[in-house]
Amino acid sequence: MDGASRCIFMLTACSLTIARADYKQAVAYYMQGRYDKAIQELKPDLDQNPDWEIGHRLVGLCYLNLKTTPWLFPPSRERSS
Repeated sequence: MDGASRCIFMLTACSLTIARADYKQAVAYYMQGRYDKAIQELKPDLDQNPDWEIGHRLVGLCYLNLKTTPWLFPPSRERSS
């Protein structure tokens, strides 16, 4: 089991939030590498529950795998190494 899979497993196993069907589907999409679909599944729950930490973590992992983090590094801003 690679690091990302272990992380998702731990997030799922340790979550104290009520299991949501959308969350389970989002994890399935994540494991398939369908990160954009996982984000779409999580977005409605995150809009209703903005303090839902586990959902935000999974969305963050999806964006990292998509290599798109527009809110962190806008195109006009230069990053220093």
